[in-house]
Amino acid sequence: MKTQRFNSLIIWFSQVRALIRKELLVLMKDPVSRSILIAPVIIQAFLFGYAASFDLRYVPYAVMDSCNCKASTELLTHLDSTGMFIRAMTLTSQSQIEDAVVTGKVVAAINIPSDFAAKLSSGQTAPVELILDGRNSMTASLAGAYISSIAANYGASITGQTSAVSVDTRSWYNPTLDSRWNILIALIASLSLLQTMMMAAFSVARERERGTFDQLLVTPLTPPQILVGKAVPSIIIGIAQSTLIFLIVQFWFGIHIVGSVGLLYLGLRSVSDSRSPRSARICSRRCSGPSSSSCRSCCSPASSPRSPIWRSVSAISRI
Repeated sequence: MKTQRFNSLIIWFSQVRALIRKELLVLMKDPVSRSILIAPVIIQAFLFGYAASFDLRYVPYAVMDSCNCKASTELLTHLDSTGMFIRAMTLTSQSQIEDAVVTGKVVAAINIPSDFAAKLSSGQTAPVELILDGRNSMTASLAGAYISSIAANYGASITGQTSAVSVDTRSWYNPTLDSRWNILIALIASLSLLQTMMMAAFSVARERERGTFDQLLVTPLTPPQILVGKAVPSIIIGIAQSTLIFLIVQFWFGIHIVGSVGLLYLGLRSVSDSRSPRSARICSRRCSGPSSSSCRSCCSPASSPRSPIWRSVSAISRI
């Protein structure tokens, strides 16, 4: 009895392996499929690596200094020393502020009033007007936060008043807080997730368009075997693409992964497996027998998500 079960298990896995091999051969021999597998991965890696960034590196600003005092000069020196804020224009009248911002010549404009130094010396609050270009909301909000922080630190150094409690934040794995590190590392998992879904859908849609899906239904393969045979190649390809991204991140961009690589691949496998059609598997187990009214009701397109994978599994169940 045990030998018979063991032989049946071997036959089950050999049939699934044959279907997996067939799916991989179809993908690798199709020129369109090969281009989809390789080109988008490389393009996305370099696109997100060089173009996508949330870091402020260049912020041109204009200044209207009506005070022309030592205090205003020190404040602007603190701003210029950051390296990201570049003084593009020095204005002589307030009417020039609107034109500088509206035309896009600067991202921010700073207006220092004439009584700035007097209020600082008397211990009063010395307001500074900051005008930001709201058309680029992300850059404007970050620039405003940086300028406010610089002004607050300068004010604290002038008055000598500091907070009794301070919080110092340090990032262990991204000390410079470079957004490229976060984006590229997240791309390793997100690409595996998206490509697994896309390749599984393409595989079933291709079978239906070419008419070879009906041939698959008359084979001795059971619905669970067909589901596994369709899902595993997509998971393998997704992990292979994530490996390519991992190598680009590691050796081209110089972002070294800290931690267990094996645990990383275990997580990639879990992410890929989570995209398999769970409801379709349940439907296959319930309806693997002869066609019935309950099978037609739970597998009908009207009561199921509009997905080519789901419709294909429904067809398998009805057979």
